[in-house]
Amino acid sequence: MTIPLDPPATVWMAAIATAPTGLQVALLTGVIALSVYLFYVMISPEKF
Repeated sequence: MTIPLDPPATVWMAAIATAPTGLQVALLTGVIALSVYLFYVMISPEKF
């Protein structure tokens, strides 16, 4: 599965890349958690 990198996503990636390490971990954890949640909602819509 590939994520299309539109300009906002590219800016977001650049912001993460230049952020302090602790903030990087927090941002990446949040992004991953949100992605997993959205994926779960998409594959099981009958539960919602």
